[in-house]
Amino acid sequence: MISSNFTKVMYLLLIVGFNFFAQAQAQTQTPQTHGTWDPKIVFDIVPVAIANLPDGKLVTWSSKYHDDFGGDDGYTYTQVFDPLGGGVDGQNGKGAVLPRMVTNTNHDMFCPGINNLADGRILVSGGSSAERSSIYDPKTGEWSRAADLKIPRGYQGAVTLSDGSAFTIGGSWSGDATYGGRDGEIWTEATGWKRLPELPGELLWNENDFEGEDEGEYRLDNHAWLWAAPNGKIFHAGPGEDMHWIDVNGSGSHLPAGPDGKRGDDHESMN
Repeated sequence: MISSNFTKVMYLLLIVGFNFFAQAQAQTQTPQTHGTWDPKIVFDIVPVAIANLPDGKLVTWSSKYHDDFGGDDGYTYTQVFDPLGGGVDGQNGKGAVLPRMVTNTNHDMFCPGINNLADGRILVSGGSSAERSSIYDPKTGEWSRAADLKIPRGYQGAVTLSDGSAFTIGGSWSGDATYGGRDGEIWTEATGWKRLPELPGELLWNENDFEGEDEGEYRLDNHAWLWAAPNGKIFHAGPGEDMHWIDVNGSGSHLPAGPDGKRGDDHESMN
C-alpha cells in the first residue's frame, strides 16, 4: 500500500509542476502575439440588448430599470457605445459610452426580436411587453411607437428581408400562457404586422428536438436562425434539426432545404 506521506509529496509535486508550467506559459505570451485586454468600459445601464448602427456605433438598452430588468413599466434606458471614442486630441480611443437616456416608451424590451431596417433604424418587437413594437432612430436618438404584433411573443427569431420588410416567427417565451402557435409575421411601415398562418412556429422543431428538450414547446421555438436571400425568400438554418426555405408571399409557405431538409447529424441544438 502506498503511504499517505508519499501521496502528499506526489500531490505537492503536481501542484508545483502545474504552477511552473502556467508561469512559463504566461511569460511566453506577448500582447503582439496573443492580444491583451484593455481596462473595462463602464456602462450606466445593464445593456440587455444591442444592435449595430450604420456609423459603426452600437445602441444598447436596458429593461425596466437602468440597473435591473424584469416587469413591465414601459421605461427604456438607452446608451450608445462608440468603439472609437474616448480618444484625446483627435486620436481614436478604445471605446466610450455616451450618456444614458430614459424614454417612456411603454414597451419593456427584454428579450425582444430585433431587425436592422434598410435606412439604419432599429425595429424592436415583443419581449416582456409581448405585443409591443418600437423603432429607434439613430439620427435623432429617439424611440417611437410602431404597430403592435398580431401575436404576443418574446425570444423570437427575426430577420430583415431584401425588400426592407421585417419577418419574425416563434417566441413562446412571452405572451399568453399557451405555448406554441407563434406563426410567422411580416412587417412593413405602411401596413404594420401581418400574420402568415401557413408559417406555423411549430415548423422550427420536430419530434427529435421535442424529446431532447425538458421544457417542451416553451423552449423549442426560440431564436430561429434566419438568413435573408436575394430572391426575397428566407433560409431557416436551425437551431432545430430541420431546415427550410421560407416564402412570405400571401399566407406564407415553406419547403425543406437541402436533399432531406436536415442539418447533418445534429439533433439537439435548440439551447
